[in-house]
Amino acid sequence: MSKYRMKVLIDLKKGLKVPSIIAESTGIITNHVSRTSKELKDKKLLIVLNPEKNKEDYIKSHN
Repeated sequence: MSKYRMKVLIDLKKGLKVPSIIAESTGIITNHVSRTSKELKDKKLLIVLNPEKNKEDYIKSHN
């Protein structure tokens, strides 16, 4: 698993977050967080709570 995926998953263990907050706390730029989140969602490792909105998605770990 990539470093970005691990960082995002570990950060989401702390609770529900939007990509900009994950980016800030992990040091990963926001567009990489968004791409990584999509990959993790496709692998069913996280859940996007508001995918229909045009604003930042609220995401949480699958657990």
